[in-house]
Amino acid sequence: MKTKVLIVDDEPIIGNLLEGGLTEAGFEAEYLDSSTKALENIRRVRPDIIISDIAMPHMDGYELRRRLRQDPETAGIPFVFLSARTDTPEQLEGLRMGADDYVYKPFKIENLINRLESVIERSAKARAFHSQAEFSADSDQMSLNDVMQIVGSNRKTGELVFNSSKNGKIGRAFFKKGRLVNAQMGLLEGEEAFYALMGEDEGLFEFHSRKTDAPEQIKTDNMSLLLNGNRMADEVRGLYRQLPDLDIFLEIKSREIPPDIEETGGRNNIENILSMIDNHRTVRDIINCKLMSPLRSGSLLAGLFNAGSVAIQKQGSSPSPSSGRTDALKSQSVQKAVSPKILSPKADFSSDLSHHTAPMIDQGFLKMLKGFERGALTGILEIRNRPEKAAIYFEEGRIVNAYHGNVVAKKALFRIFWEKGGTLKFKVQPLTVARTINGRLSSLIEEGNKEIENLQRLKRTTFNNVVTLNTHMLEKTTKIKGRPGLEHILALVKENSTIKDIIDASQMTDFQTYRHLFYMAKMGLLMVEAGNVPKIQIITDSTADLPPDFIGKRNIVLVPLSVSQDQKVWFHTMNISSGDICQAQKCPGTPLSSASPSVNDFHHLFWKIAPDKDILAIFLSRKISKIYDNAVAAKEKNYTEYLRQRQQKSPEDRNCHIEIIDSQMLSLGMGLLVAEASDKVEAGWSADRVRDHIIKLIPKVRIFFVVDILGNLKQGGQISKIRSMLGHLLGMRPIVGVWNGEVTTIDQVRGGNNARQRVLEWIQWSMDEPGAPIKLGIMHADAPRWALDMKKLLKSKLNCQHIMMSHVGPSAGSYCGPGTVAVAYFPLTDEEIRG
Repeated sequence: MKTKVLIVDDEPIIGNLLEGGLTEAGFEAEYLDSSTKALENIRRVRPDIIISDIAMPHMDGYELRRRLRQDPETAGIPFVFLSARTDTPEQLEGLRMGADDYVYKPFKIENLINRLESVIERSAKARAFHSQAEFSADSDQMSLNDVMQIVGSNRKTGELVFNSSKNGKIGRAFFKKGRLVNAQMGLLEGEEAFYALMGEDEGLFEFHSRKTDAPEQIKTDNMSLLLNGNRMADEVRGLYRQLPDLDIFLEIKSREIPPDIEETGGRNNIENILSMIDNHRTVRDIINCKLMSPLRSGSLLAGLFNAGSVAIQKQGSSPSPSSGRTDALKSQSVQKAVSPKILSPKADFSSDLSHHTAPMIDQGFLKMLKGFERGALTGILEIRNRPEKAAIYFEEGRIVNAYHGNVVAKKALFRIFWEKGGTLKFKVQPLTVARTINGRLSSLIEEGNKEIENLQRLKRTTFNNVVTLNTHMLEKTTKIKGRPGLEHILALVKENSTIKDIIDASQMTDFQTYRHLFYMAKMGLLMVEAGNVPKIQIITDSTADLPPDFIGKRNIVLVPLSVSQDQKVWFHTMNISSGDICQAQKCPGTPLSSASPSVNDFHHLFWKIAPDKDILAIFLSRKISKIYDNAVAAKEKNYTEYLRQRQQKSPEDRNCHIEIIDSQMLSLGMGLLVAEASDKVEAGWSADRVRDHIIKLIPKVRIFFVVDILGNLKQGGQISKIRSMLGHLLGMRPIVGVWNGEVTTIDQVRGGNNARQRVLEWIQWSMDEPGAPIKLGIMHADAPRWALDMKKLLKSKLNCQHIMMSHVGPSAGSYCGPGTVAVAYFPLTDEEIRG
């Protein structure tokens, strides 16, 4: 019976062309010129699939699809959108409205037919799954990946039975609302049983919809399980390529197991493998040992082999287990090593990646991409919590497109390769974007590695250099005409000034663009001059608690606050020991107090700097100290004098920027802002641009102090005397925060471990987006081990892009005292990382 296709398009030329082409291809096609007519005739035509334009008068394709979905009789008809637009928002809207595919105009009728057949096949599988109480499929016709996706997308609850033609029922997998919760195969249960089932390359799947009481042993989501299984299979295949056959012995070279292998496979599994090697078991015996899945044992064996922990045993050191076997049998063993049972032919790679090293691209990310290729997945990998929004599009396992911020294709892909971290989410769905990337994954990885390696050799500061055309040389040369790459760069130079701007605007990859610029500059067609990087002096006060080496390296000027006790006065500079201040606090006597520099102190400082540099000053919260107000007063009183000095030295300068910022913070909370400002100055930002950036960032900064001694808060006035006594008796540790520029006690817990955990909870609670990348600072007052424990915990639980370690200085210490550990952080956004 012919497949019925309903074509809906307000352009008769397109509609009639489709009707004729599909009819010739063996379909039963009918064309209608409006959505209204389609709704009126839908029950008469009873189509198997609908092809509809989007932009039509009176009722567009979206509305047609929406109305058909409201009717149970037509809701399940596959729907393909046609559109002349290729922009991503329209594609996403089409998918959101329930389209099964998306085809651009103009198109080839052959390609459209292929897309239709693919949609019809997927729809038939889904309908069969919905309509049958028991769903079955032969492994030759449908892979385990397909079965898992169908069960997951339909949120089925029940049991998936695996049958072998030789051994009958060999295993089961249990699902609740589409998620795999347990599996059984032989003596194995949970994830290991599922990985063992993944290795079965022939048999029959049967799904039975029914309530299951199987205990929930599997916590990992379906997609992660499949990707991890595919990764292990790839590692086993790499091992097999290095071995002469499977019936050989191995010997242990070292029992020092690399931490990553032990963490991935588990210490018990590794000990079992080493024990089998000690007992002269062959590779084949180890892989099929039944103590774990063949994928697991093979993957661990591959890791140990590649790490040099085990090696092939030298001949003569032990009798060969295959002695007495015929040469034909040995030959057969070698063949099995090339295509082992646990690696399904359907899951095999189309190219060999084992010989391509990837020193530049994150290894975990590469393994995931290889899993997508082997699983022949179609869908979108969304990449979140990175500097730019990004995604990679896959069609049957191959990368066909990518975007990164405002750029697309290989340029975007290689920028994604460059970055680290983030949250990755893969969505299985039909593709709606044009193919802009061609080539096997191995080639893309190799090309991406070269791109990143070359870019890392460049000095990023040169990207601020200004590029101009040498019109005299351009008039004489004929080397650009007919060369699209050079012509493209020439057009960009006319519209952009710096190397960075040209690279960002180019359609070529970043290094390709740089290479073309270099070639044209070498030929004398372009002139490159150092960019006008503004000279900016960063000033902060000594309460920023930044590491001394950072302050020295970045040439940051520290304005010292004084700390006093009784008749003794300290000026808080890099030379003062925080241990001295902690010791003073432990002694009885008057509490520590701090004092700010005067207006006249700031006038003398600004007077020295203003003739040569702009000033960017970030100071302690004005609700805690007068330092900000005194600095502003000095500027307002003497700015005309500073400007006159500047213009005497540099007549062309009409402004003398002195930007003064109230951080609304203290300690390393302010220190992180200063470090961020320094990064932006290094990147060539102007003083007013850095000011705007820091002001926008201030509300996002958080700082928490865990105080060891409640008495110090009592002395500082943060808590009452009675509360201090009760807390001391109960062993309580208060947690102090800075909110709206003021120090406030926000929580208290008993014991150090609980305090660390509570700080983590406060950080997670205060973040708008869980998993977002953050910059973090940890400081302590005479409590280094406590600080390291805090660092270890936060690094393991949060997406920390950078961690700065320092000491709590005297001023902050005057509030909190010795034994204090503090954590400051802010979430990174596009602008903060992009620079």
